[in-house]
Amino acid sequence: MSSKLFLILFIILLSLPLSNTSFRIIKDFSSPDFGLSVSPPPTYSMDFLKYFIKEYFRDNFSFKDVLIRLNATLIYSIFNTSVHDEVIIGKEGWLYYAGDGLLDDYHGKFVLQENDMENARMFFMELKEYLESRGAAMIILACPETLFAYPEYLPDYERFNLGNPLRLDQFIEYFKENDGPEILDLRKAILDAKAESDEYLYFSTDTHWNHLGGEVVYWELINHLNNNGFSIVIPDYHIEEITLFRGDLNNLLPAYNVPKSKYYHFTFPDITYEAKDNIVITNSPNKLKIMMINDSYGDIMYPFINATFSQIYINSQIYINPMHTNHFSERIKDVVEKSMIDIKPDIVILQYVQRAIGEHWPLYKP
Repeated sequence: MSSKLFLILFIILLSLPLSNTSFRIIKDFSSPDFGLSVSPPPTYSMDFLKYFIKEYFRDNFSFKDVLIRLNATLIYSIFNTSVHDEVIIGKEGWLYYAGDGLLDDYHGKFVLQENDMENARMFFMELKEYLESRGAAMIILACPETLFAYPEYLPDYERFNLGNPLRLDQFIEYFKENDGPEILDLRKAILDAKAESDEYLYFSTDTHWNHLGGEVVYWELINHLNNNGFSIVIPDYHIEEITLFRGDLNNLLPAYNVPKSKYYHFTFPDITYEAKDNIVITNSPNKLKIMMINDSYGDIMYPFINATFSQIYINSQIYINPMHTNHFSERIKDVVEKSMIDIKPDIVILQYVQRAIGEHWPLYKP
């Protein structure tokens, strides 16, 4: 009797997702990561079955989200392995992003060609001269990835280097030797702060540094500016609260039982904000204006940047993304010129995450 009951229950559970896909008897559990996205099949035609199987059925299979996460959780828990090719399972709950040539760079497999480095140098020199002719200083920020800041949690089999310098080091050396623009390398500041802190500066389940890491880089940036002729006062601030954060790598994985990261919320009690179109206006004691052309690493710095400068140009129109821009085009000039007209920034920051440096940096085309 018990074996028959078990068999019946097994058949019901096995058929439930398929039945619910068709009839939606039970409300489905969807999420931003694996939500239902494909519209119902078109009217009957020769392509109906192909469309139904490959598109609609695949994306609308009932309980798909739960089943995907359960599978990832079992693989993660039992085998300590990721079901996603671009997520590496590290030690003590750490996850690492492995896309965009990051591991090859860490292993020292890139030897850059001189003409590629010269193309990038010419690109940034033209942009630097363009900005300086309009009264703005240009700074290039190079942001280290998690595996360069916390390599100790990588699996042991990934911790090797073939002896070649990283792409970033090759560019820094080439720019120094050939009168290129300065690249503000943030690795030393991050590693020094890491050695002095009991808290992590990066999310353990995300591709970014956390706001403690953003704070370290902010101080490094302000010190660099003050050492180069500016007089910037840092406003008072404090950590308002700490919450738990799932992280984009855990969303890719995606397992239920990966430990969450800490998310630090900073508050600047004396600073008020007003937003007008693409410009943030503050009551900061510093009267300097700034424009940041950045990726998501730079976004984490914005609470500090917004409180420190009187006007901040929010770059919603363009990011000089080396993966999509191969020269200092008229489009870039037009947008940068618009920011000059809107707020006449004193400082323009170009912020790049480390994986964008080298392999995808722009080639110069006059």
